[in-house]
Amino acid sequence: MKWSLALLVVLSCACVASCDKPTWPDEFAMPFGLNFAIGIHNASAMMYYNWDQAKSQLLDYTSHCFPLLRYNSGFHPCKMYFNPKGIFASIPSLNIPCCTFVANVGAVPPTFLQGFNYTGVNQTVPDMYGKMHDTMVWQGADDFKYWTDASAAHYGDDVQFQDGPTTVTWNFGEMSVTPQNPSLFDLPSSTCDAKCSTGSMVADKMADLWDTESFPDPWVVLALAVDKMMKN
Repeated sequence: MKWSLALLVVLSCACVASCDKPTWPDEFAMPFGLNFAIGIHNASAMMYYNWDQAKSQLLDYTSHCFPLLRYNSGFHPCKMYFNPKGIFASIPSLNIPCCTFVANVGAVPPTFLQGFNYTGVNQTVPDMYGKMHDTMVWQGADDFKYWTDASAAHYGDDVQFQDGPTTVTWNFGEMSVTPQNPSLFDLPSSTCDAKCSTGSMVADKMADLWDTESFPDPWVVLALAVDKMMKN
């Protein structure tokens, strides 16, 4: 996570209670590796972000879509679009040009870590390339965890994210703080108003009963949690 003001912080014991929380820049692109206990290890993906112009976020799962969006989605690439109208999925190889995954919940704001607290613990964890980082561990509700670089040279850089309910993890690569064309976040089809289906009538009925914590993609769950926090 690159600091918007390039602020470097010297860590101390007092940071447990009052540590400055890293903030995303308004626009960037960042690679990450998706990890899931059932057969997906460091699958290459990209995140694109434009907050100041589009308030949008795009997850491009270039090899494996997150599991359970659809019963066979883990075997296909997909894209997830986050904008002020909702979260949308696109899986062209399954003949799903676009569908609504969650309505009325969009991208997380650059300050989303305000809902997390520093645990007082530092851990050594890998980025998506296997390089080890000394990190600060941030704890959110429902066992969400976020790891940011603790070194003076790279303080605040994103290293790892864990979705508490599913333990799906992302390991990040280097963030590129560059302008992101708003057109990149345009929805790919006019069919996006249709609700996403799991491809199974039984699973669709179960999905109707899911609560916030049950969505399988970690960033969808985080977006829902942040949206709930901001409305309360």
